[in-house]
Amino acid sequence: MEMKKYMSQNSVKKNYLLNLSYQILALLTPLVTAPYISRVLGAEAIGKYSYTYATITYFVILSAMGTATYAQREIAYRQNDVYKRSRIFWEVFLLRLLCTCISLAVLYCIVFNSADRNVYLAQSLYVISVIFDISWFFQGMEEFGKVVFRNTIVKLISVVLIFTLVKSEEDLILYIVILWGLTALGNLLIMPYLVKYVVLVPFRELNIFRNFKLILQLFIPQIAIQSYTVLDKIMLGIIVNSDAENGYYEQAEKIVRLSLTIITALGTVMLPRFAKVYAEGKNDEIKRYLYKSYRFIWLLACPMVIGLILISDGFVPWFFGEGYDKVIPLLRIFSLLILVIGISNVTGVQYLVATKRQVFYTISVFVGAFINIVLNSILIVKLQSFGAAIASIVAETSIAIMQLIYIRKEIEMKKVFASVWKYALCAFCMGGIMWGIGRNLSSSPFHTALLAGSGGGAYLLLLLLLRDEMVCEVLQKIKERVRKGN
Repeated sequence: MEMKKYMSQNSVKKNYLLNLSYQILALLTPLVTAPYISRVLGAEAIGKYSYTYATITYFVILSAMGTATYAQREIAYRQNDVYKRSRIFWEVFLLRLLCTCISLAVLYCIVFNSADRNVYLAQSLYVISVIFDISWFFQGMEEFGKVVFRNTIVKLISVVLIFTLVKSEEDLILYIVILWGLTALGNLLIMPYLVKYVVLVPFRELNIFRNFKLILQLFIPQIAIQSYTVLDKIMLGIIVNSDAENGYYEQAEKIVRLSLTIITALGTVMLPRFAKVYAEGKNDEIKRYLYKSYRFIWLLACPMVIGLILISDGFVPWFFGEGYDKVIPLLRIFSLLILVIGISNVTGVQYLVATKRQVFYTISVFVGAFINIVLNSILIVKLQSFGAAIASIVAETSIAIMQLIYIRKEIEMKKVFASVWKYALCAFCMGGIMWGIGRNLSSSPFHTALLAGSGGGAYLLLLLLLRDEMVCEVLQKIKERVRKGN
């Protein structure tokens, strides 16, 4: 009963901010160290890292086997039943352990005679870290604070080690070991917190294949998703045969993925909340959350797309250094992902998966994967990394449209798109202001910050003038907290 009361105190806003911190910190090391690493390692070594990482990612997916989304949802359904959530935890943990052992065995057999064997062996630490990654359990419990604390410590240590130890192109393997070795260590550090939430369950009562069919349904779309997040890099390496092209692609995607973190962090928080409300049969509340999620996407994605397009000219040269000019147009193309992935994250992950309709989610993702592979094979030959980026945009857009069409009879589309005009108008006005200011600025950290800050300030001011409900609500809560503080 006490746990139930405790869990009810977790607010969506608090968990969103905590999970946003977690997601940002997960990308903190590659972002903070990117200017240094891009200069020390160079485009060729970064391209090699990107290519081997893309390959390793498939083995990471095989190790996780779609269990994270499944477990997060199932634990959310049973937050207040200690035995059932404990049984789910142990079954998922043991299944991940088995899958990781199989995955590692296959990986080592494949890369044993590879010219980049040592790089692959270092990257395999990422696969090993899957065993100890139990963040899915705390996400299902809507407990994000402990995960954030662990991640903060690990990422700060890794940043220090990278700046201290990685000095040249020959240190690529050391760089990878620092990244994934500390990730595995960080996953271990959170395990002691389980004592408060999980009890031992007799082994005879465990069945790691209890819901294997359901787990496979969630695993299959993960494979498909990799076709346009990872297979792009593999196809670039094979078709173009250039580590440098992969390096440009990697750097542009890295910046956009960080921006996407602000958007997709909401999905991780809302999935257990949607699942819990769905289990309680509160359909009206589900729709209320859904409309707010869409509005949140429009609010953030519109200015982020415009802003990223306009700061790329001044940002890339000082951030990545010389030799990365191709990242500028790639970044502009990739910026559109922020909007389309944001929409599909709400529809697919937050709504369809939470309400046990992952079959259509899987179908939409597979259609997108097919489109991506076909376009990659055509466009990469002619446009290299630009072709891969365009293929990703088209694939993600097709997924978002398919999912919206599927749920069109369940929700009011007018409510989904009701506020688009406002956020798009303010974003374009913001863009005009940024373009005017940016013409007189050079490529430097200060000028980039000035441009981004002026754009963000203009966007917020415009929304205040239009009396935007969501912005006014946030400001009202800030005022209330300040008053309480006084």
